[in-house]
Amino acid sequence: MQKQFDIRYVITPDRLAHITLLDSGCSLVVQATFFRNLLELHPRTVLGSTSIDHVQLRMLGVMPSREEVTVHDTRVTVSA
Repeated sequence: MQKQFDIRYVITPDRLAHITLLDSGCSLVVQATFFRNLLELHPRTVLGSTSIDHVQLRMLGVMPSREEVTVHDTRVTVSA
């Protein structure tokens, strides 16, 4: 079974879909038409929450991480 990601979305009058990943709190913005077609939503849908799989998440432009990166990871560069 594929992992499901819970999201909340709001589609604004400027035809943008503002999406929040509930697990992490990360937000992203995509075109509303693309988002509605991807999730097969009704054209008048403007607000809701649902679960999506990793394929849909990737199509939205998010690459889910398989492991957490710690603060002490030497590959992480923090600039001031």
